[in-house]
Amino acid sequence: MHTRSTFSLRRTAMRQLLVAAFFLVAVPAIAQIDPRIHKLCIEAKDYPGCVKAQSSGSNADTRVITQQGAAVVEGNSCPTGMAYINGGTCQQVECLSSSGHGHEYPLGGKDWSCPWGYELRLGPSTARAFLDPKCPSIEFVPGWRNTCNQK
Repeated sequence: MHTRSTFSLRRTAMRQLLVAAFFLVAVPAIAQIDPRIHKLCIEAKDYPGCVKAQSSGSNADTRVITQQGAAVVEGNSCPTGMAYINGGTCQQVECLSSSGHGHEYPLGGKDWSCPWGYELRLGPSTARAFLDPKCPSIEFVPGWRNTCNQK
């Protein structure tokens, strides 16, 4: 005959076993995520979706938006202070003290500038590109703020 305390102990042991099994499966998967991507996605509501989107890179399928007969791949403008980097994504632009290596690709030669002694660098924040009806519906080239300023 089992007492209530024996049942409770078995139940606790089973929970601990399940938690341990979860970590044995989940931790290796988390360990394979690029730390930069993890930092970008940690506060996202859909962490796995964010990681998948950030990890897919330039090989990802792109979504085409059609507006007024023109195809626009993921928009044609970035939020203020951000540059287009590809796949419908914009990334923060920063001016950092010069390291002597020049501006980070793809920012150099675009419509960005820094004070003397500083270089353009991509920062940690990202955002989705959006459709600005004032800018042309043409291919959005990495490094630019929007297609209005592209040359």
